[in-house]
Amino acid sequence: MVLKINGLTLAVGEGEELLPARVASLLGLSAEAVSGLRVIRRSVDARRSRPPRFVYLLAV
Repeated sequence: MVLKINGLTLAVGEGEELLPARVASLLGLSAEAVSGLRVIRRSVDARRSRPPRFVYLLAV
């Protein structure tokens, strides 16, 4: 079963290696329990109201 997570964000300076830990925190699991993480889409949210950030759609 594939679980899709939409709207997970990272600041522009943060690396994608933080994604498994963020997904694990969101799901209430340990970081080691998250495997097979796949980025489906990465977009930039650069609206003026806040600093730029990447917004991800992920498959777990």
